Amino acid sequence: MKKAILILNDNVVFRGKGIGAIGSYWGELVFNTGMTGYMEALTDPSYAGQILTFTYPLIGNYGTTSKWSESKKIHPVSIVVSELCEKPVHRENTVPLDTLLKTHHVGGISGIDTRALVKIIRQKGTMPAVLAVYENDYPDLIKQVTRKNIQIINPDGKKTVALIDYGLKNSVVEELIKRELKVIIFPATVCAEEIINYQPNGIILSNGPGDPRASPYIHKAVKKMLEASIPMLGICLGHQFLALATGGKIYKLKFGHRGVNHPVIDLKTKKAYLTSQNHTYAVSEENLSKEWRILFKNLNDQTVEGLAHKKKTILSVQFHPEANPGPRDTSFLFDRFVSLL
Repeated sequence: MKKAILILNDNVVFRGKGIGAIGSYWGELVFNTGMTGYMEALTDPSYAGQILTFTYPLIGNYGTTSKWSESKKIHPVSIVVSELCEKPVHRENTVPLDTLLKTHHVGGISGIDTRALVKIIRQKGTMPAVLAVYENDYPDLIKQVTRKNIQIINPDGKKTVALIDYGLKNSVVEELIKRELKVIIFPATVCAEEIINYQPNGIILSNGPGDPRASPYIHKAVKKMLEASIPMLGICLGHQFLALATGGKIYKLKFGHRGVNHPVIDLKTKKAYLTSQNHTYAVSEENLSKEWRILFKNLNDQTVEGLAHKKKTILSVQFHPEANPGPRDTSFLFDRFVSLL
């Protein structure tokens, strides 16, 4: 379910249900008192750059059609309504208003007291405002940052590594090229069978943004990859995907780990390293599958920072061994991975 927030220039805040497209919108906050004619108002170029508030309590009840349009696009940057009708009825209707808003990349807010909002505008005048529409739960940010096509780098490399781009940093690729590897980079939506068909010597699950629970299609693919018994390395988000694929759980940290001086300890050697980190979620030690052995822990809060599979040649780390920025203390992990190929 989408949510929305409207913030006025005088710091008054309205919270409600998000409608239309997800995004942030800025404009002059105005209102329209018409009981009908919302389609004509939305397509009127005179509303360009404005956040349009409809005072009539129910908007969208007779749907939308281009026959009522005053131009080819919606011109307000966003809209404000008391209630948006989800099932319009009219012989000319083509799509609900919410669908039309999404098509034109326009968001809005519903479920707020538009009477109170209009009173503020009448007393203080039109004013700048910001409206944001966002997902309430776990948005899949990976699809926003992953590449669209397969890319082959260093084709004459000695061995081949399949690198899955969940939000890949260039520095990871550079570390692999330094070690004379052929790198095949796949988009995040790739299925396991396609990767396996390339017969790579190893697979790397890259770093990336957001909550890994928002991408169940990746969980399915990683499970299949695990069945192939190909050496694997998970970095940051990739580390979390490996835990989830084997029945583990993820939880949200209070303020995350971000910086270049996060200390971790190798539980076997008792040697500590400074690491570069950027994540909001962590692997739950309590719910971790018995298939894993914990390699590293965070010295600040004892969160899980690295795993090794007890039977398969699989390593994963929560931090960034490629650094950039930050210390290069743990770049040796790439050498360790290469030795497994």
